Parts: sequence; structure tokens; C-alpha cells
Amino acid sequence: MDSALRVTADEAKNYVLLTGATGLVGQYLLRDLLSAGLKLAVLVRPKRKETAEDRIERILQKWEAESGESLPRPVILAGDVSEANFGFSDTQLDWVKHHCDRMIHNAAILKFHASTRQEEPWQTNLSGTRHAIEIAEKAGIKELHYMSTAYVCGNRNSTILESDFDDSHGFRNAYEHSKYEAEKLVRSAKQLDSVTIYRPVVISGDSQTGYTSTYHGLYVYLRLFSMFVPEQARDEHGKILTPVKIPLDGDEPRNVVPVDWIANVFCEIFQNTAAHGRTYHLAPKTCLTPSVVIEACYEYFNSQGAEFCGSNIPSDHQHSDFAEKIFDNIAIYQQYESNDPHFDTANLEQFAGHLACPEIDSATIHRYLDFGNADEWGKKRPLKLVKPDVQERRA
Repeated sequence: MDSALRVTADEAKNYVLLTGATGLVGQYLLRDLLSAGLKLAVLVRPKRKETAEDRIERILQKWEAESGESLPRPVILAGDVSEANFGFSDTQLDWVKHHCDRMIHNAAILKFHASTRQEEPWQTNLSGTRHAIEIAEKAGIKELHYMSTAYVCGNRNSTILESDFDDSHGFRNAYEHSKYEAEKLVRSAKQLDSVTIYRPVVISGDSQTGYTSTYHGLYVYLRLFSMFVPEQARDEHGKILTPVKIPLDGDEPRNVVPVDWIANVFCEIFQNTAAHGRTYHLAPKTCLTPSVVIEACYEYFNSQGAEFCGSNIPSDHQHSDFAEKIFDNIAIYQQYESNDPHFDTANLEQFAGHLACPEIDSATIHRYLDFGNADEWGKKRPLKLVKPDVQERRA
């Protein structure tokens, strides 16, 4: 690894250091930034059966197979955001110091519960951000782009401004709290000349292909429907019956956006220096609603039976077996059922308003269901990695 990192003092310091490149958002940032001609160095944690190089190569081969076009290779730095100095060797750190002038800190873990701050998500979200700031200081990096979350707002249901940042309303879980504390660290890093903060709402799969590498959020519901709906009885017309009383009105706005749009907006802002130094809510103009999801699933499965009841479900109501299975498996997300704030997007409109967020409609949800089923909801074995002829493509 270190032998490939040759420090060239006369080379321009124009690499971007990217963390979290193997996550869902990171995969799209990797593709789009490389396609835009930017030089990337990516921090990647090796796995027990897969090297850092192989992890990135697998992602890039996926994009190349999809587009039919080749991508340049980034410089790969094996390490771990949760370790001091990212676990870098002296040679790696020296290389970053001589070659990187900007950092995109995207690495994060979506985990809601933790007993202590020594557990995830605190280790990646907070300690990892602290380590990113320390690396930036040691390497002389003055420009940081930080991927936060819109839910640093905590337990609020009012309009949230992009300038809002306080913890007076409390947090619903460790994820929100850890990301708030991490953003606070970023905001207080005095050695940085420019800090740009991106706050996405709930991120779903690709609006065009349905692709995802992680089955959180909306995909949790779609996976459950795919598991349990086909098991239910049918009426005399062959329609599947899914009796469930839902304690919602059906028109509650839900802030969900596709990952391809997140990457598109990020790259637009990242490449425009006039847009730097601000905070951006990456939120949709048109929100998804529970009724859109249910209607899309009715069409997909040829089913019926869900009833939106608001708060009118009697406390002694007996749920059907189908309803019990659904509610038992979505309990972790019920803290988000009562409200979802309206996120102001004034800064986003000013600098990326021309990039319309694709609406998540029935056709999109059908693509998500198709992809999830084909991918066995994350259990399908990945395609075999084709080893490149020239391993030095990465350097």
C-alpha cells in the first residue's frame, strides 16, 4: 500500500480526500466526482475477506458496467475513521499532507440505539468526525465539506431553517444526537477556512434504477410488504387481502429523496466556490405520503385492505396477524411517525434550485420493489470482482 504513495513535492496539491466512499451516498459521490474529472483519495476500511482496493474496484466496476464508460481510479488509503489519525501510517499521512487540499467527510453509521458513547453510532459519527478534523489540521487541509443530516434538528415539527442549530428540543435517538454533536465539532473547528454543511433528509434508492446498498428507511417497509403480502389470503377475484388499520391520516408529509439527486446536488455545490461556507437542507419540494406508498403497493401486489384511521383506532382493537407482523418490525421507526418537519431550502434553491428532485411516485416505488426482490433484500451474493490488468490504475 505505502509503496504506491509517492510524495512528489512539485505536484499540485489538488486531491480531494473522501471518507465513506463505500456507503450508499459515497458510491454515488465517488462516481460523480470522478466523472467530473476531480482527483480523489479515498479512505477505505479493509474487510476480513476484501482489501480496501478490492472494495473500491468492485464499486467502480459496477458503475462502468452500468454506463459502458470507464472511470479513472482514485488513490486508495486503507484506514478507519474510528481510529486516531484514521489509522494512517506516517507515509499515508505524509502523502495526504502533500497532495490533499480539500476533504469530504461523508462517513457515518445509521444506528438508532447505543448504551454508551463507546458504541456505534457514536464511534463513527462523533469520534470519526473528530479524527477527520484532526487529520485536516495535521495535513493543512483548510476546506471541509461535511455530510450531516437534516435531523440534527431533533424532536421538532415546525419549519427548520438552514441556519437553525440548537439542541433545546432533545433528540429521538443516538443517531440524531451523535450527528448533532459531530456537526457542532465541525462548526467549532477554527483551523478550517471554509466549512460547507450538507443536511440530507431520509435517503432512498436510485430514482431511475431502484439501486440501493442499504435497506433502511422506506426500504424497511417495502421489504416487509414483499415478505408478508404474498402470504395473505385472496378474495374471489384474486386480490390479496391485507387487513391493517394504520394510525395515520395518509397525507402526512414524509421527507424522502433519492440518492442520485443527493449526489447530483452535492457535486453542483462542491464545484461552485461561491456556494461554499453555507448549510444546505437537501430536502424535496414534494414530500412522499403514506397513501402514495400504500397505493403503489396495491398496484404492485394486486392487494387491498389497508385503512388509514388517524388516531381513531380503539385501544382494545385486535390487529390482524398481518398487521401484527408489520407493526412489530417497524417499531424502531415509529418515533418518526408522529411528525416530520418542513425543512427550509433557501440556500439550496439559490445554488442548486435548477436540479429538480425526482418525485418518489408509484413508478419509483415499483422500481424499488423490483430491485429489492432481485437483490434478495441485500442477501444476494455480489458479482465476482474482475481483477484489473494494471493494479496501478488507482495511483
